[in-house]
Amino acid sequence: MFGAGYRAIVPKHYPGRHPELIERMGDNLGRIYRHTLYGGAARERPQGLLYVVWNAPVIDRLIENTLQQLTARDDDLHQELQPEPGVNIVLIGSACGGQGSGSLLDLAYLVRDNLRRRAGLADTSKVFGLHLLPGAFSNVRNSFMLPNTHAFFLELDALMQGDGFTARYPGNLTVESVERPVDLSFVIDGVDENGRSWRDINEVCARTGRGLSLLFASELGRSEAGIAINYENSLREVSANGYGAYLGTIGQSYRRATEYANSGHHPARGGAR
Repeated sequence: MFGAGYRAIVPKHYPGRHPELIERMGDNLGRIYRHTLYGGAARERPQGLLYVVWNAPVIDRLIENTLQQLTARDDDLHQELQPEPGVNIVLIGSACGGQGSGSLLDLAYLVRDNLRRRAGLADTSKVFGLHLLPGAFSNVRNSFMLPNTHAFFLELDALMQGDGFTARYPGNLTVESVERPVDLSFVIDGVDENGRSWRDINEVCARTGRGLSLLFASELGRSEAGIAINYENSLREVSANGYGAYLGTIGQSYRRATEYANSGHHPARGGAR
């Protein structure tokens, strides 16, 4: 939906024409050395944020159109098959690069805002984050990855604990919310639950895709994901050092389901986590 193919203009000469950018970016706007952003955020979170702020009206329409397609009734079926209410949305991106780390939280709230506008959909839908850690990029090393990841999860943690979110975008688009950006965040690294390292980002993405398929396109996954979200009190707990309990992974669910399938057993409940 949103990637490096988008452009963003850095208003260095006439910043007053874009007060919403000044309000959202602050001094970071002046620190961006490029005049036009294209092809990625050069590993810098402020550039990733500028991408989503500048393109927010376009992104907002894309989200709106996508939700409309997902929830539209198919007249050819004469309503004989009633879809389950609500949708599951997974926002996938790297927490360690500039583009994903800088834009994923704003994207989450743009999705939340679109769900709110559609009557009843916000109450029956779930928004998940799937965030890749530096270890998922075994062949990439730079000095930005760990600081970007640290900053991203600090911001995510504050919002998950109720700091609230307000942002004004071009085109008179304003988003205000006291909700959490995501219901649950899945974090993916380059090492599996048995301590084995995956070869590269392509293998990480392939296995992650299979895990997502299990979670959201199978009875086992839907059941376990629903059970996890229903533990609302657990997901709102705070550790002794002040961090929220909202992170999860999908490695165990993929492994256990494969074992059950190979063994011929079909448990009433599986081990998705």
